[in-house]
Amino acid sequence: MHLIYSRFITKVTRDLGLHKFDEPFQKLLTQGMINKFQPHCPDCNVFLMKVDLKEMKCKICGNTNLIQKSVKMSKSYGNTVDPGEIIDKYGADAARFFILFGASPSSGLEWSDEGLGFANKFLNKAFHLFTERIKFSRNEISIRDTLMNYKLNKLIKAVSTALEKIEIRDAVNNIILFTTELVKYKSEGVIEEIYNECLEKLALI
Repeated sequence: MHLIYSRFITKVTRDLGLHKFDEPFQKLLTQGMINKFQPHCPDCNVFLMKVDLKEMKCKICGNTNLIQKSVKMSKSYGNTVDPGEIIDKYGADAARFFILFGASPSSGLEWSDEGLGFANKFLNKAFHLFTERIKFSRNEISIRDTLMNYKLNKLIKAVSTALEKIEIRDAVNNIILFTTELVKYKSEGVIEEIYNECLEKLALI
């Protein structure tokens, strides 16, 4: 409905002479569905509804040999998640990050607690990068430092390209890979100027 409201308000304000464009958006990016595993009867090709989950058998044929199959989240299926519980356990940032790296407008998002756990661990890893002091630093630049500079430039280009194409998941995956590499670089000993530049650019991204 919000898209209809946006178009309606745009056309009203256009008619009032406040602007000259006809549409509020240049293009529409439709987000993918959020899916989660749900008990499914392979014989009848139906998912169990919320009311059937207690007995865990197909209401059509009585089959109890069910499989887990992905389907969109729905209150009628009873496979929704409580945002409050997720935030209490993992934090809001972990939930947001999981959605960003797991979702794709073309294929949707497969919800998993394991994915949330990964997001939480990654954010903690990134947090320690910015808050813990450098233990080992060097003065002479080596091939390792040059490689780190190269990977930083590669990250900036990859993320910029992904965002231009609205491929958020690709952008986030590149950030994850670079952060993991930066953690390794920090543990091996760093050139502080290079390391600090990596942190600065990572924070901006």
